[in-house]
Amino acid sequence: MSWLFFYGIVLGIVLLLLLLILHYKVAKMFEKLAFDKGYGKDANAFIMCFWLGIVGYIYVAAMPKLTEKTQIK
Repeated sequence: MSWLFFYGIVLGIVLLLLLLILHYKVAKMFEKLAFDKGYGKDANAFIMCFWLGIVGYIYVAAMPKLTEKTQIK
């Protein structure tokens, strides 16, 4: 086996870690979105977004707002 094989494995592991970090950050952003909509920790938005991916993102985006901000007339 050559050094190129090991270089490819290391590159794959690094890319996988970068994707996991990116996925974690996006799931945290959607957790904040659910919190801003009025849902607390009981909504489990982070868990759903992290494990379900795009399905979890769509679910959180489709959640109705529980708290409406008052508008200044």
